[in-house]
This record gives sequence, C-alpha cells and structure tokens, in this order.
Amino acid sequence: MELDFGDGDASTSQNPVHTYSVVGNYTVTLSASNENGTNSTFSTITVQQPALPIANFVSNITSGYAPLTVQFTDRSENATGWSWDFGDGNTSTAQNPVHTYSVVGNYTVNS
Repeated sequence: MELDFGDGDASTSQNPVHTYSVVGNYTVTLSASNENGTNSTFSTITVQQPALPIANFVSNITSGYAPLTVQFTDRSENATGWSWDFGDGNTSTAQNPVHTYSVVGNYTVNS
C-alpha cells in the first residue's frame, strides 16, 4: 500500500496524517495491492488561503466627562491579533481593552 499526497511526499502507513503547507489543489492517490494484483483510487485535496481579517468593534460608551473609562469589545472576524490606537497616543494589543481618556477632546479610535 502506498499513498501519494500529490505534493512530492508519500507514505506506506495504513492511516497517515499529512500537513500541506502551500495553497493549491492536490491529487492524492492510494495504491493497494495483494497477491492478486493492485488497485488505485484518488481524491482531490484543496488547501485554501486563510480568510483576511475584517476589523470591527463596539464600545460601551461614546461620550462622557473626563476621566472617561471606555470598554472596547472586539467584533472582528478571522482575527488572531489586535492593534488598537485610542487616538490619544495610547495603544493596546488586548482583544477587548479598557481605556481611560483623562483629557477632554474628540478621539478617533482605530483597531
């Protein structure tokens, strides 16, 4: 028995595990044999690129008196890391940060 993974790797194990590291379509072929002959079958494996992240967030409050403490809640899709810019020179890499604005003003927050 031989399993050709379609990417240059192969295995003779009965139940192998294989990791594909490059995006693409791969034709996987299994050849099985015994004393009466050989038979083969195939299947296509499609490895896709991960989806791009879509940044989105909400806050529990959008105005108030200084010092104003705001809870930001991440609602992004496909995100694995966060980079917040609170518009006042402060930043965070937390997923759901809390930030206090101590100076009166209007701030644009980016995530």
